[in-house]
Amino acid sequence: MVIGKIPGRIIRKNKAQYVGTIFLIFIAVVTYMALQLAMENITENYHDFKEKYYQESAHFSTLRPVDVSYFEKKYNLSIEERFQKDVEWQGKTLRIFSKSQRVNLPYLSRQEAGQVIYIDPLFLKANNLKIGDTITLKGKSYKIAGSLALPDYIYIIKNDSDLLNDPNEFGIAVLPTEEVKTLGLLPYHYYMVRGKITDEFVSELGASMSLLSLQKITENPRVYYVDAKLKGAKIMATQFPTLLLVVASVLLFTVLRRQIGTMQQEIGALFALGYTSGEVLRALFGFPFYLWLFGSVLGCAAGIGLAIPLAQFYAAYFNIPIISFKFLPQIIITGLLLPAAFIFPVTYLALRGMLKRPVLELIKGLEKGRFKKPLLKIGEKTNFLARMALKQGAINAARGIILIAGIAFATFLLTYGLAAKDSLEQLVKQSFKEVFNFQYQYLLAAPLEKLPVGAEDFTLIPGKISGTKVNAQIYGIKHGSQMVNLKDKGGVIKLGGGAIAISKPLAEKSGYEPGQQIVLETAAGGKKLKLDITAVAEITTGNYIFISQEDLNRLLGYPENYYNGLWSRQKLDISEDKLLASFDKQYLLKALENLAKPLQASVSIMGVVAVLFALAVIFVLTSLIIQENRRVISLLKILGWSNNEVNFMILGSNDLLFLLGFVLGIPLFYRLFAYLMASATKDIDFSFNMVVEPKTWGLVFGVLLLTWLFAKFLNQRKIAAIPPGEILKEQVD
Repeated sequence: MVIGKIPGRIIRKNKAQYVGTIFLIFIAVVTYMALQLAMENITENYHDFKEKYYQESAHFSTLRPVDVSYFEKKYNLSIEERFQKDVEWQGKTLRIFSKSQRVNLPYLSRQEAGQVIYIDPLFLKANNLKIGDTITLKGKSYKIAGSLALPDYIYIIKNDSDLLNDPNEFGIAVLPTEEVKTLGLLPYHYYMVRGKITDEFVSELGASMSLLSLQKITENPRVYYVDAKLKGAKIMATQFPTLLLVVASVLLFTVLRRQIGTMQQEIGALFALGYTSGEVLRALFGFPFYLWLFGSVLGCAAGIGLAIPLAQFYAAYFNIPIISFKFLPQIIITGLLLPAAFIFPVTYLALRGMLKRPVLELIKGLEKGRFKKPLLKIGEKTNFLARMALKQGAINAARGIILIAGIAFATFLLTYGLAAKDSLEQLVKQSFKEVFNFQYQYLLAAPLEKLPVGAEDFTLIPGKISGTKVNAQIYGIKHGSQMVNLKDKGGVIKLGGGAIAISKPLAEKSGYEPGQQIVLETAAGGKKLKLDITAVAEITTGNYIFISQEDLNRLLGYPENYYNGLWSRQKLDISEDKLLASFDKQYLLKALENLAKPLQASVSIMGVVAVLFALAVIFVLTSLIIQENRRVISLLKILGWSNNEVNFMILGSNDLLFLLGFVLGIPLFYRLFAYLMASATKDIDFSFNMVVEPKTWGLVFGVLLLTWLFAKFLNQRKIAAIPPGEILKEQVD
């Protein structure tokens, strides 16, 4: 039908209004398609990896060897001993594991026999190592045969307490068992278990084998960090594109209502010519059809193209092997149809009222551009320019609200990216600089014969809150400790008399507050301790419980001077056969520095999206206002007003809306961030408070202001292009 060409002709005539909406749909579909395809493939590969390579159910360490066959038969488990050793290479640390056969099988990128080693891909890339190169460890050379991934070391961190992985400084590798043994044995035995871990098994193990520690897979930060991050990423993969689609739909509704309002005489003429409501409706549905076609189809194509590199990025970040990549049809179909579910109903809402009007009323046309009486009083005491600007703002109040919301959301996007680095630095500063004053931490198999000079001893016991799955590290520290500075909002925390202090993450995850009693269950032996909480320490990382060392040793039945850990500001010379693990605080600070580069890339992407989003919203709405006021603009020019003065009268009120949008974007940022972090950190033991420095707010405002000024420049050109004779031309037409 001829009327079917109307939408295409109008869209070509008013490109600016519709291109912005198409762009928002395109961005939403690209984001949805790329994130959903990438995350679903990563999730499927992650689950396949855990199942096909026999991820452990738990691992434990003992001082004496375990009768594996006895425990396997009695508790129907698969148990395998793993040998491991930390080896220095050019100032870096490689944790070498024996190649397991039954539990936690390594995924190897390629197989090769001989004196070969497999190293995780992040360490290879960070240290410019390639497959085929030779690496020397403790005087012996090994050929790098390929890369690897381990089901229990998916997020590769050196210590359980680390938040960030640093592939420049730490990596994992696999060698045959006999080769690992030649590197030196640890003072304990390490076992991996697959099967149901019962309390009876743990109790018998603890009673007979000098159990040092037992960690279930759900308590392993190298695994549950990945679970939590994948869960958070999947939430964002759905919510963020949906929010963009909602904004695009609101803009489309605004554009179409205005467009239909100017077409009422043409629509009335179509009815007069005999076209039915259904035929007119189908013809005008060409507006959302073209927007959906260009936005969704192009967005799907681009999203599919981005999905593979995005999946590879996530796979490399988490060290998850891509066993297979599937273009899941349900996601592609959803990505195509999701915008239609928004924009077609919105179009119907915009058309419904117009189609119900009598034909004569449509042909006659509604009165337009008349100020209602209440608006006549706006700005009465100001000059004509300001009065016109205020009245234009009042007339377009609905669009002003959309503009404010768009600027506020763009403020959130831009701030979210820029503030991430500030927040990580503050998190590390609070927990590892202001609270923990030591540089090195050492965990021992047993107390040393003599305490090293400059060291402070402590007692560390892993445990959990009884009756829950919340795990915690229980630190017994000395009175007047020089290495740990515990503070709450009221000042310095004093321990003693069985009282304890807990960290902020533990308080948030467990819901405990000062004044309550908590029951703790030790990991080794399952002994229960009833303790009174006196304070929540200002520590933002880790599920920590602090108690005086004297009280902890007494409650556990240890000697008064017992300890199993040392803190020091200087590196200590401790024999390897007495050392269980060590931690250098500098490692975390280096990890933060190395995170800056990929974080900068993320910030740049968020910044570009925020700027383009803001530009699209501003340009679509202001183009609408200019299009509606072409006759007014022409008349003002005939009356002698300059282009700058006309621009101020028509769009001047938008400057106030821009400022209001930015101001409202600040509380919006904190509220949305709190919601996102509550979801993302629900299963992670740290409390993340977004910190935005004043310079960051200044930068956000500066970027948005430049975007705003650029949009104003484009609008000034559009206003300047409207000739003074436009009103006369329309009257002749």
